[in-house]
Amino acid sequence: MSELRIAFLINSFYPDTAGGAELFAFEVSKHLTREEGHEFHVITPRMSIRHQLQDWGYHLGKLPKYQNIKGIHIHRVPYIFHSKLSWFTYFLSAPYVFEKLGAFDVIHSHLVISAGFAGVLVKKISCLPLIITEQGLYHNELKYLRPAIKHSFHEADLIHVVSRILKKRVSDMDISPEKIHVVPNGVDVDKFRFDVEERERIRSELDLGEDPMIITVSRLVPKNGVDLLLRAFKIVRSEINNVKLIVLGDGPENQYLKDLSRHLRIKDSVLFLGHKPHEALPSYYSASDLFVRTPYDEGFGIVFIEAMACGLPTIGTDVGGVSDIIINGQNGVLIKKNNFIQIANEIINVLQDKKFMDRLSMQGRKTAIKKFSWNTISTEMDSLYHKIMA
Repeated sequence: MSELRIAFLINSFYPDTAGGAELFAFEVSKHLTREEGHEFHVITPRMSIRHQLQDWGYHLGKLPKYQNIKGIHIHRVPYIFHSKLSWFTYFLSAPYVFEKLGAFDVIHSHLVISAGFAGVLVKKISCLPLIITEQGLYHNELKYLRPAIKHSFHEADLIHVVSRILKKRVSDMDISPEKIHVVPNGVDVDKFRFDVEERERIRSELDLGEDPMIITVSRLVPKNGVDLLLRAFKIVRSEINNVKLIVLGDGPENQYLKDLSRHLRIKDSVLFLGHKPHEALPSYYSASDLFVRTPYDEGFGIVFIEAMACGLPTIGTDVGGVSDIIINGQNGVLIKKNNFIQIANEIINVLQDKKFMDRLSMQGRKTAIKKFSWNTISTEMDSLYHKIMA
C-alpha cells in the first residue's frame, strides 16, 4: 500500500495527556509511521497546562510549538483556555496552521467536539477526505451540542468509533451505518504485563504485605461511579477484613469521595493515590489482585484492557463499550450499573475463588493480545485510511 501524509486534529496529544483518545492517536501514528512509512502531522492546542493538571495529569512546563516524537510531527497552535471559548479558539487556529503544512492525503479528527468541528472547516478549505474518530458521546454533550455534532458527522466521509454502542449512538443521529466503522482502543501488551518484581516493590512502598488489593483507575467524575465502588467496598471489607482498595486518578469528585470513605468508615482501608503517569500503571496493576471499575456510562474503557493485559481479574459495569471487552464469566465479570450490592457480592465471589481468579487472569491476557494489541488496531486503521482514499 502507498505511503500517506495524514493530518491529525486533536484537542490534546500524548504524552501531554494520557486519555483514551490521546493514547489511540499516538499509538496508531507511531505504529503506522514505523511500519507503513506514513507521515503524520498532529495539530493540537498549545495549552498552559495548569488548568487541568489534577484531572488529566499534564506535564509541567511550557509545551513547545513543534516537536518530533517517534517520527510524529506535533504542531501546537495558539489556544485560549476558557470553559466556553476553548473549542472555538482551536476551531479557528487549526485550519490556519493546516494551510501552512503543505499537501495532505487525509484529515483525521479525534473526537467530534472541537477537533471534529475544525476538521469540517479544514475539509471545506482543502476538499480532502475527512475521518472523525469518536470515543464518548455522553448525554450532556448530545444535549447541548447535538446540531453541531450531527452536522460534523454528516460532513465526514468516514466515522470511526471504538465500540458497538457508539456506532448505535452515531447512527441514531440519522447517520448511515455503512460509513461508521468499529475499531477498538488498544494496549501495548509488551509494556502492560505482570511483573513480580514491581508487585513486590509497590506492595512494599504501600506497606501492604500480602493483603488482598483491589484497584480502580479512573477520573474522579460522577460518570465513573467511584462512589458506587466505595459503597460496595464497605460490604466487601465486612467479609474480608484485611482487603485494601487503591484509587488511582484525580478529578472534581476527589474531596467528595474522600469524605464519603470517612462517612462509610472505610478510610483506613482506601488509599487515594492521585494521578499516576501512564507508564507507571503496569506496576500498580501487577501489585493488585483485582481490577474493578463501575461507571454509569463508558464509550470504551481502555483501562479494562490494560488491566487484563497485566493478567488482572477484571470486573466492570455492563454499560457502553465495556461489553465489547468483557465476556461475562470467561475473561471477566459484568455487573448491572448502579447496584453496589451486586458489585460487592461479585468482588467477594472472585476474591474467594482462586481457580476462578486464575482463569480470568489467563483469559484476560489472551483477550488483550488477540483483540487489542496496537499492531492489530493499527492495521485495521490503515485499512480505513486506504478505504477513504479509494
